[in-house]
Amino acid sequence: MCLCTILHGMSSLTSQKRHAYVTAAAIVVAVLLWLILGGIYTLVVGSDQDEEEMSFDDFPKVSVVSSSAQKKVRMLNVYGNAKPKILTRLKSQTSGKIATIVAREGSFLKQGDVILALEKEDKPQQVEEAKALLKQRDLEYKAAKSLFKKGHKSETELAKAFTELQNAQTNLATRQLMLSYTSLRAPFDGWLDKVEVEEGDVVKANETLVGSFIDDTQILILGHVPEKFVTSLTEGELVEVQFLDGRKSTGYINFISRIASDVTRTYEVQVTIDNVKREFASGMTAQLMLPTTEFLAHAIKPSYLALNAQGDIGVKVVIGKDLVKFYAVEVIGHEGDTMWVAGLPEQATIISLGQGFVSSGQRVMVVR
Repeated sequence: MCLCTILHGMSSLTSQKRHAYVTAAAIVVAVLLWLILGGIYTLVVGSDQDEEEMSFDDFPKVSVVSSSAQKKVRMLNVYGNAKPKILTRLKSQTSGKIATIVAREGSFLKQGDVILALEKEDKPQQVEEAKALLKQRDLEYKAAKSLFKKGHKSETELAKAFTELQNAQTNLATRQLMLSYTSLRAPFDGWLDKVEVEEGDVVKANETLVGSFIDDTQILILGHVPEKFVTSLTEGELVEVQFLDGRKSTGYINFISRIASDVTRTYEVQVTIDNVKREFASGMTAQLMLPTTEFLAHAIKPSYLALNAQGDIGVKVVIGKDLVKFYAVEVIGHEGDTMWVAGLPEQATIISLGQGFVSSGQRVMVVR
């Protein structure tokens, strides 16, 4: 009986210990789960809290400006040389020896002013003879007409008299014209640029170059543009012109060549500008600002520019609330202390101060 009691007690004790062990193991597992899950929660929540705290306190501070793109025209700057729009090569319309040169090189002449005179030879006498012959033919025609009315002349004889009268008129006009050709006159108001002959020289009609005469109330600026831009130009477009001495004028595209130079592969462009006051002389060098394509651009200060890791020139902007993004830009032109750049979005929040201390993809605190 005692043995049974003892065995029963040991069995009860073993069962109690087993229950205690199970309970302890359950507690340990519960504690471990709490530690693991609690730690993850703490890490996640803590990380979010830290980032939230950094966005207000520890992110780099940058100043920004808001910018809206404007439509601009890309200008192609080329240099060219001025020449008069009208340049006439002077040639005598009759042959003869130069008797006197009346006008000096470089002088301004009114239309019809005499430049030089040829020897008249017998041309004045030929004019007088032609006048006398015309007078005779006129009298003969009048007589024939009177006799025809009275029936003493036939219609054929009257027609012959009329033809001879017309021939006499033509002969006089020709003789007078040849006499007038002995005086070479200014074809229009302008400048006698060159005289290529001397007194005593013999000139041949329409062959000998006597000199050159120019009208510079309008001048042409001749420039050459690369083939990639020639199709962007339009005749009649306004062009800003600046001479090397700083003087400026406005003209228009007068001519665009459709044939490229065999040597330079460029196309000639002519720009006409008014020169009524004769401020600009032939041969002067000028810069042509030719309008090409239209584009959207932002006006920024040069200090806004930055470099990325690859060394590209660009501008850093803030997208969304606080994210930095780098945009490579092209500098299109300058106006005073402002430059125009293309390559940014139409609306941009540009970092104006602190861009050198932040990089693309970084979060920042925006200060306006």
